[in-house]
Amino acid sequence: MSENPQDQIITGEKVATPTKEEMATTLARLVGVGSPTTSSGSSVSPELLERIYTARTGHAPPEPGAYQVTKALLEEYGLTYDPRWDTSEIHGQNGGSTVTNRAYSRLLAAERGTPRCFVLNSTDAKQGNAWETDKQSRYSYDANVTGRAPFTDAGPGSLVLFYNTGSHSQDKMSFTATARVEYISPGWRGPWDAELTDYQTLANPVPASRVQISGRNPQHAITEITWEQYQAIVEAGSGHKPQPEQVGVGRDIGGAQAAQHILEDFQPDTVEVVGDPVPARRTGTLEPEPERERRYSDDGQHVAGGVFEPRHGRTPSDRQRDKATEKRAVELAVKHLEAHGWHQTADRQAEGVGYDLDMSDGTRTIHLEVKGIRGPRTEFNLTSKEWWRAQTDPDFVLAAVTDALDPKKVRVHLITPEELVGADRVATQYRIAIKDRALSVAKPTASLHIGASFPAPAIQALRPKQVVDQQRPRNRLDPGASIGRGV
Repeated sequence: MSENPQDQIITGEKVATPTKEEMATTLARLVGVGSPTTSSGSSVSPELLERIYTARTGHAPPEPGAYQVTKALLEEYGLTYDPRWDTSEIHGQNGGSTVTNRAYSRLLAAERGTPRCFVLNSTDAKQGNAWETDKQSRYSYDANVTGRAPFTDAGPGSLVLFYNTGSHSQDKMSFTATARVEYISPGWRGPWDAELTDYQTLANPVPASRVQISGRNPQHAITEITWEQYQAIVEAGSGHKPQPEQVGVGRDIGGAQAAQHILEDFQPDTVEVVGDPVPARRTGTLEPEPERERRYSDDGQHVAGGVFEPRHGRTPSDRQRDKATEKRAVELAVKHLEAHGWHQTADRQAEGVGYDLDMSDGTRTIHLEVKGIRGPRTEFNLTSKEWWRAQTDPDFVLAAVTDALDPKKVRVHLITPEELVGADRVATQYRIAIKDRALSVAKPTASLHIGASFPAPAIQALRPKQVVDQQRPRNRLDPGASIGRGV
């Protein structure tokens, strides 16, 4: 091949549609557990997922059963469980505890750290008008489209490469654009709409004469190719070789849609809620444990230490998913408390007072803060105002709803202020206020420099000042208290 990627001939083979057993076997090998067992009907035993979960976490799944283990393992990879696609749970007792090809595909892509990739044929001719209304945001197909099965199995997070057919009015028989699949609707029965994001045209469309994919039939609307082939074609058309972290690998693609579907398909009154009784009112003052800072080390290639941090910042889709999780958690926390004789007297979520709900049993009122947690661990963030409440408000109670998006069963942990102030507390962010610091403009000599010069590297580690404990009113009932929408 030529050293210039824009001149080289790109070769490869069409990816054969993987079976569930093949994906499960590859996943088992990558994780380092034994091969899966299959039934006479070639169905993979869910016991494999239990072994993979145990290998990754060091302990057994929190709940038995195909649906519960699939959900727990997806969450372990940072992915939201989708009962419409990942299993047959949406079908209730008639589902048969099936774990789908989609679930194994998602798990395998997460373990590999590379997405599945597809070529989608595109045309603006009359025969394509029924399907291609806006290919930048949607790709539609039905049961007559060749190649639909692996594309549907791959689902959210997979990448697409548009190929303009010979009937297209522009850039005929060329690879012209890329996009990512955000979600596929409606379910296992078509026709389907693939919701697309991050549509980008290639600056230099790559002609078919430069791409030799053995086994690919250009007449087939959808063809799966390898990640390496995708990289090579995109690099030839753009001059840049995409990397996994640049195309969404490691993100919870489709999580917002999955969370919303759980809210729609599994109403709170159908969910089993278990949890703690309301704790007694606190008396006395609390002395929190010292805050623990994260410690890191840098060897020039990797930064180690601290606790788990997401590889990417929160996306709009993540915020939508988290909003749905919080909504679900509040509904289920209220259901739990109502079952114990409490009722909601006020919703304070929009008022910024440091908790969410006023709940009363007729003789006592508690200030309830609700945390929706997608997984089983009671780990969550507190704002500084919520932390102030935990230390100063004797009526403050925190409800940590774990597995909040589970379609069938959740747990409500009612956590006391004593538990909060005594818990392992780690600083994850700081808001820095540098006093008496102004933008300066240096007098130009040969060139203009705006701002201060870079300081010399510190020779010794610096000792930080203590964290400022901002004074806040003791509680909302204090005379003259003023609580706004704080941090």
